[in-house]
Amino acid sequence: MSMEHKVQFYQVKDPISFEISSRVGHLGRIVGIKLVNYSYRTFIVEFSDNSRLWLLPEEIRSVKK
Repeated sequence: MSMEHKVQFYQVKDPISFEISSRVGHLGRIVGIKLVNYSYRTFIVEFSDNSRLWLLPEEIRSVKK
């Protein structure tokens, strides 16, 4: 996936806060990449209300424009 790519937050890998889990199913766009442990790539996703979360690749899926 690349920058500005539209994605859907569709599942939660680990137990997390209600604020984050309430966004499951929402659409957003990739606005950045964050490396975890210097090698594992995660994505910074921005939602329509301008909030941002960094999500694991297995928590998002591509959406056609």
